Amino acid sequence: MTNIVIGSVPIHGHVTPLLAVAAGLVERGHRVRFMTGARFADAVARTGSDFIGLPTEADFDDRELNVGVNNERPAGIRGLRYDVREVFLKPARAQYDALRDLVARPTDAVIVDLTFAGAVMLTSESRSTRPPVIVAGVLPLTLSSAAVPPFGLGLEPLRNPVLNRTRTAALRILVERVIFGPVQREADAMFREVHDRPLRPFILNWLSTADAIAQLSVPAFEYPRPDAPVPLHFLGPLTSPSAIPTPAWWSDLSRPAPVVLVTQGTIANRDFTELVRPTVEALADQDILVVVTTGGPPVEGLGPLPDNVRAAEYLPYDKLFPLLDLMVTNGGYGAVHYADPSGPARRCRWR
Repeated sequence: MTNIVIGSVPIHGHVTPLLAVAAGLVERGHRVRFMTGARFADAVARTGSDFIGLPTEADFDDRELNVGVNNERPAGIRGLRYDVREVFLKPARAQYDALRDLVARPTDAVIVDLTFAGAVMLTSESRSTRPPVIVAGVLPLTLSSAAVPPFGLGLEPLRNPVLNRTRTAALRILVERVIFGPVQREADAMFREVHDRPLRPFILNWLSTADAIAQLSVPAFEYPRPDAPVPLHFLGPLTSPSAIPTPAWWSDLSRPAPVVLVTQGTIANRDFTELVRPTVEALADQDILVVVTTGGPPVEGLGPLPDNVRAAEYLPYDKLFPLLDLMVTNGGYGAVHYADPSGPARRCRWR
């Protein structure tokens, strides 16, 4: 029997695909110890894995992530910097200490989501003293490349390869030394406390120190990285049966009217006027059943809803997507992968 450790930050969209990984490993006869936030204990147990709670310093409720400075999470690149510092870097030392304790017992491999930043202190140890570490890509790749602009800028590579490399090199200096310079210095200080040497990679590029990357997506979702320093495998989206209960209005989905899902995902869902409310109002007079998932916030935060709208905080996507005709989304990684035409939502179109 192989002993596997899985580590994930306690964010719904990160934990969910790793639950599918855990269930598959257990089904194949492996022992899995799954370390994540306390609110996911029951979900982990249902996979047959052993639940290991994150230390208090590394646990949080992802439904409250949208609260930042002055009760407002910063926008744009400042928001990304805030997330990296507050959500991923601050818990990293506690993550590492807990992970180190786990792998002190027989462990054949460690699988972590790519934002489990504490793993960089494990991957930086000698390979003879630690098990192999595999990064599960549950978000767009943050892996640095000379061929791809730095993560977070939303830029496409230039068609001219020479100009592209020149621009990418300049942008990496801007991102790593200026925009994220203060965060990188904090990461370096934390790393020195453990290993008494500088942190070698840029913090968003820590996965370059892993033994392999298993991206839970398809190659067409990423720009090619011919210079990837570690093996990079695209496994496609993973889904598993959901334990989320169906709401009382579920039988309404059997009506002959088209069904449209509207969602802003589980992170960018503080202001529903960005996508949900405009869509709901635009379809209010149509012979369409509109389904809204808030991704965590209370349904009451949506305000008054037209008669053709049904809403819930979460819904079992594995049951919902085969019933959909259209999804309106802000492009959340998990939701879009559920709408993969080859997956469980093969009837659903997405916009």
